[in-house]
Amino acid sequence: MAYLVTSAIRRRYVVKRWGKVDVNVYAWNIRFEVILPLVVLGAVFIRGWLRLRARGSKGYASFWRLIAFLAGILVTIVALVSPLDRLGYYLFFMSMIQHLVLLMVAPPLLLLANPIPFLLWGIPRAWRLRLGRLVAPGGRVREVLRPVTRPGLSWIIFVSTLLLWHDAFLYDAALRYPLLNDLQNFTFFMTSALLWWHILGAGPRFHRRLPWLGRVAYLVGTTPFNMLLGIALAFSTSPWYPYYTEVPRLWNIPPVRDQAIGGLIMWIPGSMMYLLFALIYIARYLQLEAEKPPLPESTWATHENMAAPG
Repeated sequence: MAYLVTSAIRRRYVVKRWGKVDVNVYAWNIRFEVILPLVVLGAVFIRGWLRLRARGSKGYASFWRLIAFLAGILVTIVALVSPLDRLGYYLFFMSMIQHLVLLMVAPPLLLLANPIPFLLWGIPRAWRLRLGRLVAPGGRVREVLRPVTRPGLSWIIFVSTLLLWHDAFLYDAALRYPLLNDLQNFTFFMTSALLWWHILGAGPRFHRRLPWLGRVAYLVGTTPFNMLLGIALAFSTSPWYPYYTEVPRLWNIPPVRDQAIGGLIMWIPGSMMYLLFALIYIARYLQLEAEKPPLPESTWATHENMAAPG
């Protein structure tokens, strides 16, 4: 019922063809079905974080994990209910900013905190034990999710979702129908979370953790699709999405220029997020290699190893 009410309210702000800009376009669109679950999730995390610190796990339950998770909750709420959501119905580049937050800002922040242990300790003991058994080795949830969340398949799901939703027909339809727009945002967030789950190595771990250079390859392999799509949008001479040619032009930005700005946002800031993490992992790999103890002399100072080739 709450969803139907808020969806009906949202339809008032979806731009129609009569050429008027909604006076409330800069107002927050309070959606309780979005805010309430996220607030509850944050409260459960805080409770689990406090309980783990009280049990002496202050090293693991650090302040940076708490800040990262709460920041992820906050930016998700901002992306979905702030004026950014309504402005996306008038300006393509605002829609791109919203998607950038849902794809490349919120999921990494949430998963950097490795939230599952905190969330489990934030719920009642009986629930924690039951959920723990489901995701433990041999658990039902683990057995179902393990085959469909393999790193290669997760990568394919993410890239396919990204490309599919930017199809002219589907993206245009998502702008015209609030339910489809919610589905678009949800799938962007969930498939991105699946991708970052493997990149950051957060729990629960259903698969062997990717090595440092494996994560670099994962990131570098994702970048071209995001980059090429952004370049195609930035340099297109005609609008891809008819919806934006029908709505009032907010701030007098022509549709093609609006699309070019959105393409640049997707191309440069979006791609830089993947490349930044790739550089961090390369640096970490080199650091670990430098910290390795030298091989004992007996393993390399032999006549065979010291002999010149041939």
